[in-house]
Amino acid sequence: MKALGLVGSYRTGGVNDTIVGKILEGAADRGADTERVFLADRDIRFCRNCRECTQPPGNEPGRCFLDDDVPELINKCISSDILILSSPVNFGSMTAVSKAFLERLVCLAHWPWGKPSPKLRHLPGRRMSVLVTSSAAPSLLTGVGTVNSLTELGKMAEMLHAGVVARLHYGLVALRREAGPKESQKRAAQEFGGCLVDRYHGHLGSNFKLRALQGITQSDLPRLPYVGPIFDRLASIPFKRTE
Repeated sequence: MKALGLVGSYRTGGVNDTIVGKILEGAADRGADTERVFLADRDIRFCRNCRECTQPPGNEPGRCFLDDDVPELINKCISSDILILSSPVNFGSMTAVSKAFLERLVCLAHWPWGKPSPKLRHLPGRRMSVLVTSSAAPSLLTGVGTVNSLTELGKMAEMLHAGVVARLHYGLVALRREAGPKESQKRAAQEFGGCLVDRYHGHLGSNFKLRALQGITQSDLPRLPYVGPIFDRLASIPFKRTE
């Protein structure tokens, strides 16, 4: 199996990059093939909103006339079993490069002229995803709509037919010039990566409680209505399967 991390941050070694890396380390410890991609290092051109890629029927991604790295990145996502989608908050939303990639995912929808709305294509395989973000705001504000990056990352997961099993928000990261996660957060992320692989293979029972939560304070993760139901019921939450 394969776990792919998409890092939408412009900063290497920061919170998002480190957490994604630790999750992938944990997945690799369980035997997964892992890969981390920095979107800022790839050629991702802006969508022109011509909708030509949405016109052909069928389940294959539509072709864009722009010659860049987006088709390769989409194929990497489709061929992966676990997606770690991350972006810090910039001006209240995801980074520009993350948004550019999200807009280009319109090729995964069929929207012929004359139809009022698009319909997602059915991608092969099954995928589960984890959303990772960080911001200057405290994580307690996650549930009141101030962290739009999680919503946008969720839309990215939806376009890629990847069921979301966890949302991680690391708050108050702008207090220091060189921001980075705590050691407890790193350990938790690495253990969580292994748990994801076990969950994917069905090795975790319905009463599974994520051990990685031990030693982590509430400020390290989203507020309880998001953390509790998501992590405590991780084994019982279904992720999307394609026909």
